[in-house]
Amino acid sequence: MTGRNITIDYVLTLPITGEFNFPLKESQILLELVHKKNNSSIYAGFSDKLERYETPEQAAVRVLGNQLSITVDKEYMHKCAELTFHKRTPGKKFHVYFVNKWEGVPVGKNISQWFDLNTLPSNLTRTDKLWLSRAFTGEKVIETFNYDVNSNMLPNMLTSYNSSNSNHYF
Repeated sequence: MTGRNITIDYVLTLPITGEFNFPLKESQILLELVHKKNNSSIYAGFSDKLERYETPEQAAVRVLGNQLSITVDKEYMHKCAELTFHKRTPGKKFHVYFVNKWEGVPVGKNISQWFDLNTLPSNLTRTDKLWLSRAFTGEKVIETFNYDVNSNMLPNMLTSYNSSNSNHYF
């Protein structure tokens, strides 16, 4: 593949409390405060680029071990989304997992905080606001976000798919 169809794979992991048939009021999600180049801060999940020959599941386990000092069994990881971002070539594809059981106490290198699922922070990333609440309901989310050369999201280029109508693996 060439051109805009090339993507680099990343993994995004989100520790949550509760089971996956949970009522929203009883569950929380752990997010990390990330400082941006313009001196602002946003909350986001824990992510990293996949290493060579690494599966998304292996990367998720590595990311949580490195960034939060917790040990995760793949049995407790649930893929909830595939997000592709086209800002420039190559694009970035994130394999997103909720993790609901781990060993150890999550201690991040940066400031992290638990949030109720129904009261997420206002400074959550703009794209996370578009898909995250849908994933909380159990929907398998597949989104493509397209941007112009000035990093403005192109709303007419946003595509969304219901996983039951796609060939994506969940």
